[in-house]
Amino acid sequence: MNKLVRYILTTLARMLLLIVGASVVCFLLLVNSPIDPVMAFVGAESNVSAEYRGYVAEYWGLNKPPLERYATWVKNALHGDLGTSMTFRAPVAQIIAERVKTSLALMFTAWALSGVFGFALGVLAGLREGSVFDRCVKTFCFTLDSTP
Repeated sequence: MNKLVRYILTTLARMLLLIVGASVVCFLLLVNSPIDPVMAFVGAESNVSAEYRGYVAEYWGLNKPPLERYATWVKNALHGDLGTSMTFRAPVAQIIAERVKTSLALMFTAWALSGVFGFALGVLAGLREGSVFDRCVKTFCFTLDSTP
C-alpha cells in the first residue's frame, strides 16, 4: 500500500510539474512573440488613437510586467477563469466546453477505428507470418509507433 501511495503522489507531482512547465513555456512564447496583441486586436491598418491602444493594453493588463501578468493568469485559471477569446469574443472555458463533445466523439471514433483495423491487420499478418504483407504491416506499425 505504501508503494502505491508513493507512486500516486509521484505521478501527481510529475503531472503538476509538467502543467506548470508547459504553462510557463507557452507564456514565455507569447510574451516574446513579435506580434503585438494590441495591434493585432485593433488592426495594423487601423487609425485608432494611441489613447485607445493604451486603454486596450490596460484592459488586458498588457501594461503590467510579465511576471505579474503570469501570476494573475494562474490565479484566475485556478478559479476557473481562463480569460476571453479575442477571436470568438466569449469566455475561453465556454468555448472549450462547447467543443469538447466534438473532440471526444472524434477521439473515440479514431480510437475505435484504429482498434478494429489494427486487430484485423494483426490477424492477417499473423496468418501470413514472414510474408511481404506481414513485413509491410510491421513496418507500418513501427513507423506509426515512432511518429510523435
